[in-house]
Amino acid sequence: MLNLNRILVFISAVFFSSIVSAKAITVTDDMGNVVSIPKTAERIVALAPHVTELLFSLGIGGKIVATVEYADYPPAAKKIPRIGDSLTINIEDLIAHKPDLIVAWGSGTSQSLIQRLKILQIPIYLSGSKNLDDIPSSLLRLGELTGRREIAAKLVEKFRDDLLTAKVEKIEPEKKLFIQIWGSPLRTIGGTHVVDELIQHCGAVNVYNDQSQLSPVISIESLINRDPDIIVLSTKDKGFSSDLSDLIKPWKQISALKNGAICRIDFDILLRPTIRVLDGINELCKCVAAAN
Repeated sequence: MLNLNRILVFISAVFFSSIVSAKAITVTDDMGNVVSIPKTAERIVALAPHVTELLFSLGIGGKIVATVEYADYPPAAKKIPRIGDSLTINIEDLIAHKPDLIVAWGSGTSQSLIQRLKILQIPIYLSGSKNLDDIPSSLLRLGELTGRREIAAKLVEKFRDDLLTAKVEKIEPEKKLFIQIWGSPLRTIGGTHVVDELIQHCGAVNVYNDQSQLSPVISIESLINRDPDIIVLSTKDKGFSSDLSDLIKPWKQISALKNGAICRIDFDILLRPTIRVLDGINELCKCVAAAN
């Protein structure tokens, strides 16, 4: 019985053998890998919600032939076929869509899955954002691969201009801010997450910026000791604490609860590294300003 990986390699090789181009398009992805495609990508598999959103912002949502669960923005994205999620995808379905480019999440897609995808010999671009500047950089590279270079350049120029407008001067002493990104277990934002930069951008400090993990699990006792001045919760119920009644008893001594400095923000605009993060910054800065 033939090994499944060998069968998949054979199928993908047969498909790509029919593609001929005199001049390849080559870029370096967000993880530092060289990505080369023989011609402008026309059939794209987007393996993360933020990737789907970035491609739509470039005006090429119609070129996405498959995506993953939770890829829900813009509304048209909901109509794209699903082939799995960030951890598991249906490889056979992926091949059936005949993509000429796969765009995956460098830090969110499982490494074992990325390795399986590389075996297929389909060009794969790994998207990721360690800081705010990575968002426009990723747009420019994706624009290069998809024939949307000029559109990407205009989007990037506006993004950077709007980012400067949104910047808030620090007020001393800095307000300490806590973001609850998950309820059970209790998770927050570490110092290496791009949202840590957003918090700084708004003139506050992340109470867990000393944590190296992207989303560390913390204890209520630890949070009480760090005593944040502001608490940010999600506007969505699923997976998050939607009712403050479960926070008041153990957390009633925290300054944010004493002063009513509780904000709710749509985490899709705050946590996804897309152009909409500007909306997330504006909401976050309003939250910080209200607590000063």
